[in-house]
Amino acid sequence: ATNPVGGQQVLIATVLDRNGQPRRGRRVEWMLEGSGHILEVDESGYDAGRGWKEGDRLAVSYTSYWEHHVTRGTPQPDDDFVIRPGQTWCVITSPVEGESHVTVYAPAIYNWEQRKVTVTLTWVDAAWEFPPPTSGRPGVPVQLVTRVFRRGDNAPLSGYRVRYTILEGPPAVFLPAQQSSLELPTDGQGLAIAQVMLAAAQPGTTRIGIEILRNAASGAATIVLARGETWIQWASAGLSLTKTGPANAAPGQNLTYVLTLTNTGPVETEAV
Repeated sequence: ATNPVGGQQVLIATVLDRNGQPRRGRRVEWMLEGSGHILEVDESGYDAGRGWKEGDRLAVSYTSYWEHHVTRGTPQPDDDFVIRPGQTWCVITSPVEGESHVTVYAPAIYNWEQRKVTVTLTWVDAAWEFPPPTSGRPGVPVQLVTRVFRRGDNAPLSGYRVRYTILEGPPAVFLPAQQSSLELPTDGQGLAIAQVMLAAAQPGTTRIGIEILRNAASGAATIVLARGETWIQWASAGLSLTKTGPANAAPGQNLTYVLTLTNTGPVETEAV
């Protein structure tokens, strides 16, 4: 997972027996290396010891006996979660950029190869704005702009990469190479600007996937920070002409006659 600096990541561990059945009351140890610290651990165990932290790098909890709902105390219900029998949880956070490596260990599992799982969390001080849905005309390029900036002070971030991919709809291509996928670095303003055009005049809606990318600290891998979508509705301008003026006039009288051109279509038109 990738999280903003200062955010929180809930990790849920499930202990199963050889038949895939959840095991209640089993000890789970959480060990953290790298950036960040353990913020909170499940203390709802059945025994008196329940769960506890030993510093900010090691914690112990026990899998649940029953299903219960855990609220994070915010107005948004979407960030609450449910713990079922055989599950327990831990919360990780980091005030700085980097990677957290969390090893989750269940000593009751007999097979040494299956008693341990390690997960990696990435923390970035970055935020992004995807291009909003828009409309376009066949034969005219449409510009898509993705912005990447520092979360704390809104300063632009260069060097991040943005990948655009045509997902479905009328066939469209990215210019100038006329390909269905395009990867761009963000510039000094934190912008990655792509030009899209229909490959053939055809009305409809083209869905475009967007990924924010960054190299891992080792430089050997690429981290996907975020995924999003936008779309382009392709259509022609719907033009109509109305004429208004007096039906009768006297000889020598000046007349005001008005022609009104109206566009009822979803795209703009000009220079008519």
